[in-house]
Amino acid sequence: MTTMKTFKRYLKENEDIKVGDTILTGRFKNSPAVVKGFGTDKKNQPTVKTTKGEISLYKFRIQKLMAAKDKSITESRKVTPRQENVFNTLYDEILFEKFGDPQKNTFLKQGIESDAIDSYIKDFDIIRKKKPKELFVDIPNVTVPKESRLDISSYKDFHQLEAVVDYIKGQRQITNNTKDVQGETSVEPIFENESLTIYRGDSAQQCVQIKGSWPFKWCVSAQSTSNLYNTYRYKDHEPTFYFVKIKTKNTTNKYHFFVVQATKGGQYFVTSSLNDGDKQMTWDEILKIQPKLKGLEDVFKHIPLQDTERQNYKRFSKGVTDIEFLKLSYDDKRMYLDIVGHKDLSPEKFDMLPDDLKSHYISFGLGLTDEQFELIQNNNPLLKRYKQITERKLKTYKDQPDQRIEFTYSEYSILDKNGKHDLVNIISSNANYSYEFAEGVGFDLSKIPKEIITGISNSTGYSYYFAERLGYDLSKIPNPHRQDIITAISSKANYSYQFAKGLGFDLSKIPKEIITGISSDAERSYYFAERLGYDLSKIPNPHRQEIITAISSNAEKSYNFVVGVRFDLSKIPKEIITTISSDVGYSYDFAKVVGFDLSKIPEEIITAISSDVKKSFRFAKGVGYDFSKIPKEIITGISNSTVASNQFASGVGFDFNKIPKEIITTISSDANYSYYFAKKMGFDFNKIPKELIASIENSSTETPEFLNDPRKVTPRQENVFYKLVDEILLSESMYRIPR
Repeated sequence: MTTMKTFKRYLKENEDIKVGDTILTGRFKNSPAVVKGFGTDKKNQPTVKTTKGEISLYKFRIQKLMAAKDKSITESRKVTPRQENVFNTLYDEILFEKFGDPQKNTFLKQGIESDAIDSYIKDFDIIRKKKPKELFVDIPNVTVPKESRLDISSYKDFHQLEAVVDYIKGQRQITNNTKDVQGETSVEPIFENESLTIYRGDSAQQCVQIKGSWPFKWCVSAQSTSNLYNTYRYKDHEPTFYFVKIKTKNTTNKYHFFVVQATKGGQYFVTSSLNDGDKQMTWDEILKIQPKLKGLEDVFKHIPLQDTERQNYKRFSKGVTDIEFLKLSYDDKRMYLDIVGHKDLSPEKFDMLPDDLKSHYISFGLGLTDEQFELIQNNNPLLKRYKQITERKLKTYKDQPDQRIEFTYSEYSILDKNGKHDLVNIISSNANYSYEFAEGVGFDLSKIPKEIITGISNSTGYSYYFAERLGYDLSKIPNPHRQDIITAISSKANYSYQFAKGLGFDLSKIPKEIITGISSDAERSYYFAERLGYDLSKIPNPHRQEIITAISSNAEKSYNFVVGVRFDLSKIPKEIITTISSDVGYSYDFAKVVGFDLSKIPEEIITAISSDVKKSFRFAKGVGYDFSKIPKEIITGISNSTVASNQFASGVGFDFNKIPKEIITTISSDANYSYYFAKKMGFDFNKIPKELIASIENSSTETPEFLNDPRKVTPRQENVFYKLVDEILLSESMYRIPR
């Protein structure tokens, strides 16, 4: 009881903790609990009673409070001065349940994942106990003083601890792994005899290494972002990949090197060296294609995925953010590279990798971005590694010229002079690869070899896109390569027009070849003229004439041009008029839009309209049948049809004083229309042209009766008349049908 009173008096004097306070409990001191009171445990040590139970106040025991039995035991444990010094050195650790817990709390507050912290603290503990000298070397990006690096409390920022641990572990790996590029990337066979070798690929990278420089295109061994190892491996049947290489000089047999997938269902799928499809086979069928495998069925075992593998694939398959990547442990980062490193590794993620994982990523053969490459500039082992991988990659492309080429600028830059020359020759032979190279360097002309520009110029499309990415400023490209690009673009009207559009149709900036290219297509030429406000005088000759010729090759575009200049004849080239006049419909529309004003209608247009009876009649109708406004060609056009001529007469009320002579002559050629005309005039001989009377006289047996009583007709004449009227009335609709 005395002890409890003393304890309570101590608390009262210090007021550090009292009933009602909230304290943080648990392993990581992050679980809140409310103080309800105080007590002692069975060892007579002070405790705090909380809403989450009774807990010890201290992690150590106070000797003077212990029972006599326990006290005697403790007193019997005498220590030497040396032991006491060791105790004092480790005092901070004894106060806590686990090494590094105080720093873990600090790192948790920085947003770092608990598992990642535990992993790095554990690795740090091993380093400081077994290889402490490694902590005192120069380590990039570490600001903790060398003399303080043994003390974990010196690492106020988790990334400082991470950098130290990753660097030391990475140096061990680099030292061991950069001796021989071939040995370093090789995969040990799981079986080998005098006839064959069998490998198992347990990751995408291993599959790439097994294939090596052989010219095979298995998708699980593709040395690019198109590698599908994980896509296959994590399917429901979980295939395990075995590579069988027969030791023979005869490579004509497509099964001299092939892949066998062993699935969890006990099935086999075989892919030949031609990559001509995955064929399901029984073991007996496999022996037929390769008898040397007899007795080796047990080698081709299915290796099931572990739960952790499935979880990691699900966790990483869609990528993670840079922040999430930062929190990953070393092992998780390696797993991440193996799962999605081919497709998603930003410069920030690359920078977070220890050197051995950087080396591992480099071995994928994908090439580094400029930002990633910059991060290894001061790291000779990694630079050596990168050069070795790049040289081997180049050799593969030289041996397999039909293989898709994927190279970054950093790979190009790390090669020696001969290597650069060989690579440029390979890339420049293909416009697509040339453009992709330029795209990879951000279209920085200082990084693009001249041969690559020549390669781009072999394609009109890529030449245009190249110019587009340069802001259409071709002056940046030195000649003769600038001219190569211009020539390529100008070979297609569409790209030529788009290029001109990119320059805002500024004629001072558009090469003459581009205008010639546009002029090879009527539609693009028209749009070009349209964007110039239809002012063709802005275009210097001979290119102006090229554009005019192109537009005039198409009646529709020619008519649209005329519409664009508002039918102003002073702005319409004669070639355009000629083309419109070749189409009766556009010719009539032209005349109609200008109100049938003869002063605004070219003679060719009138001639075109007159060639069509319907358009001629509609022209006459458009001017109110005023033949003083109707060109003689139009009258002639109407007079070519009896129906149109009769309709014209009807339009002027059958007033023969308003009917041109040609129209009367045409009507008189048909007795029925002549009779109809006479009837409309009330058979008044003074209003009936003599040509019509003659027509009636010459064709009707009832002529005497008509002459004796012109208001009477025979039944036959009446039937013919009404039948004719019906035809005429119906024919009116013909003239009203829009063009």
